[in-house]
Amino acid sequence: MLTIATLLLVTSCGGSDGDDFPDYSGTWSAFVDLADNSCPRTIPDEFLSIAEQHLVSQDEDLISIFNGAETFNGNLLETIDGFTSFYGNGPSHILPGFLGGYDCTEALVWQYEDIDDSFDGVYNANFVTRFSSITCLEINGDDQIDCNVTYVGSAFQL
Repeated sequence: MLTIATLLLVTSCGGSDGDDFPDYSGTWSAFVDLADNSCPRTIPDEFLSIAEQHLVSQDEDLISIFNGAETFNGNLLETIDGFTSFYGNGPSHILPGFLGGYDCTEALVWQYEDIDDSFDGVYNANFVTRFSSITCLEINGDDQIDCNVTYVGSAFQL
């Protein structure tokens, strides 16, 4: 009897066979702090921590994360013990004034990892990453700077 209950629990939570997907749709509240900055620019104090609400939409293993301004499209990521993470890539956009004398663009990725529902059935992402890949081209020259800004934190579904 215990084996049947365990099998039902694993199947209902989304096993690794790819047929069942957890439903992460809904509003998530994410809180991240600056963890790494390889850019030749100091991040201002008001951007050392970021709090955002994301509307997550899902169609099977396809994920869409909307932060009120941009949509980040991605997928569920399958782990050995099931689907416990998802990510979304945002469109590249211009970063005016990021580095003086350079035209800079940024591509953002949000990744929610180590998701569990142990708190009254509400999903928690115990590890969230906001990864920013930045490319800057010198306005009157040939110099190119590639750098990254990474934030880490957590999120919970409202």
